[in-house]
Amino acid sequence: MFILKALCRGLILPPTASLILTLLGAILIWRRRRLGWTVFVVGFASLWLLCTPIVADKLSALAERYPALNPDRPVNAQAVVVLGGGGTMRRNTTARLPSRSCWSV
Repeated sequence: MFILKALCRGLILPPTASLILTLLGAILIWRRRRLGWTVFVVGFASLWLLCTPIVADKLSALAERYPALNPDRPVNAQAVVVLGGGGTMRRNTTARLPSRSCWSV
């Protein structure tokens, strides 16, 4: 189920959806010229618009609900959470340090 969700998410989100729409339009141009050109232009225009900074900034502003953290104003926090990037600790077997072990990420 997770693989199906990840596959659908990858196909729907940009830029894959715009690229598929453009490719579908290019294929349709040979059979149904007017529909093919319309789908091609819509796919290419959406891909181009999503790449421009104006549209990207507007979409980012819609997604951000809270303002960024201001480092000048102290925050009354009771805990600090450090998020990792999914790296794992592995022992570095090539390093030969005499007094301590060497760990690498």
